[in-house]
Amino acid sequence: AFECVGHPALLQASLDMLDWGGTAVAVGVPAPTATVDTQVTLLTHVERTLTGSRAGSHRPQYDIPLIVDMYKQGIVKLDELVSARYPLSEWERAADDLHHGKLARGVLQISEQ
Repeated sequence: AFECVGHPALLQASLDMLDWGGTAVAVGVPAPTATVDTQVTLLTHVERTLTGSRAGSHRPQYDIPLIVDMYKQGIVKLDELVSARYPLSEWERAADDLHHGKLARGVLQISEQ
């Protein structure tokens, strides 16, 4: 399971839904004080794993051109991940929406195209 939003409740849910030997990967960036509470025996006796991924441990010089190419070919769907778009002048509203959990992934548009 991959949690890409950074919300502790979603990370908890992804950990709770794992089958025997499953792995939950925290990709989203939560608040610095966010915590997740779990029963330790689920890690030891059911062999569940919780791990983090910082930017996917990627190699930017190689991976970014590859991802852009895959996006252009329609292999990687990025547009569907955007939950809202904001003109640059509304950056404060975007930040507020993100802070209050109204936004998963937002895009600030520099120009209206």
